Amino acid sequence: MSATRKAGPAPLFLGIEGGGTRTVALLADAAGRLIQRSEAGPGNVRLLSDAQLLRLLRSFQRAMARPSAVALGMAGTVTPQDRERIRAAASKVWPGTPCSATHDLETALAAAELQAGGDFGSESSARRESPIDDRQSPIGHQPSAIGHLQSR
Repeated sequence: MSATRKAGPAPLFLGIEGGGTRTVALLADAAGRLIQRSEAGPGNVRLLSDAQLLRLLRSFQRAMARPSAVALGMAGTVTPQDRERIRAAASKVWPGTPCSATHDLETALAAAELQAGGDFGSESSARRESPIDDRQSPIGHQPSAIGHLQSR
């Protein structure tokens, strides 16, 4: 007799892109289908206090189902300390949930490369040292991709 395993809830993934004027959060399932979209105020990490950053993230926590993982791309994220500050705030809002933190241009570049049929994690992408540095990025600095992400 084989043991039956009870299936857990389907994994959900939360992507948050914080910009100078608004922050957009998209909750998607493992197939990439959009489950929910939510917006809040500005998300430039350099202009938010720790309390404001927590408030911003908690607004998404209240509005959306609990994610299996969170990825945040926020304007103003430049240093490893900025990324750690974002991850620390996210860990308070979604304890025990894996979290990735970067700047908003990184998320835009990933979307632009994927839309062009590339693989953001490919070997050609691996040479990208800093997405802000046009000389290292295979697709260059493309701020127009930010609008593409937020219009979805």
